[in-house]
Amino acid sequence: ATGYFVVSAESIGESGFALSGEGDAVYLFDSADNVIDSITFGIQVEDLSLSRVGRSGEWALSVPTLGNKNVRQPLGDSREVFINEWLASGDVFHADDFIELYVASPLPVDISGFHMSDAPDSDPARYQFPPHSYLKGQGFKVMVADNDTALGANHLNFQLNANVEWITISDPALSCMDIVAFTNQQPDQAQGRIPDGGASFVSFPLPTSGLSNVQATPDTVETMTLADWGHTWKFLGDGSDQGSGWRNPEFDDSGWSSGPGLLGDEDDSLPGGFSIATTVPVTDDFITYYFRSSFDFAGDPQETPLQL
Repeated sequence: ATGYFVVSAESIGESGFALSGEGDAVYLFDSADNVIDSITFGIQVEDLSLSRVGRSGEWALSVPTLGNKNVRQPLGDSREVFINEWLASGDVFHADDFIELYVASPLPVDISGFHMSDAPDSDPARYQFPPHSYLKGQGFKVMVADNDTALGANHLNFQLNANVEWITISDPALSCMDIVAFTNQQPDQAQGRIPDGGASFVSFPLPTSGLSNVQATPDTVETMTLADWGHTWKFLGDGSDQGSGWRNPEFDDSGWSSGPGLLGDEDDSLPGGFSIATTVPVTDDFITYYFRSSFDFAGDPQETPLQL
């Protein structure tokens, strides 16, 4: 005979244990303590379940149907996952760094086997989501960057560098789906996209982890790019000491070299499809390099924060 038997997985229920929505495992034993069935899973979506579906009995995200036939939950496009907010210098409001993911799809998405990294050039597969990991449609998921995966599938095996950092999320084949770069992060100040999943990056006076970024900024905020990746720069790397005068707008840099960004000296490919446009020769003899550029801005500089 066939049928269904429901066991309550709560610490005070029939099973005597509870399951974690941040990743867990369930084992079924026979009377001789042999494992006859099991499942290990990662991050789960609130109010949805995992169940065996179809003739093959594969595990899939499902609509809860206690005591009835299992029903598969429709899924959205996993490519609609964005790095939406990040905090790299936690202090008072957040003890640990975090990266918030946002799902633009209205349906939940499967991110099993996807990767996150802070070293996309050397180790793009640094963190991998466990099997059966899902994110809520049009929802937010906070990944704690504390280098302690033993605390759950929502904890990453790396921390963020507040001085300069890259963050990527890639599919199981390591095709980059989203990438952000940042520098000079202030304590307890997060950065993120406006609107959620959008193209503009702004700083937030208070982090909004797990919530919409729109709540962090007034409706009147306007973000503009003053110097894009291909902006032209003047540079000097001859070992001379330019003191502090080179910072003045009227400084004469006519004898300096110039070229469009990105500027650097790198033989290997860069993450995110970027490439060096102007080579700045680097030697062990010189440790200081000077870079200058200018841009036009028609707004009020006293009322406008500048982010580098």
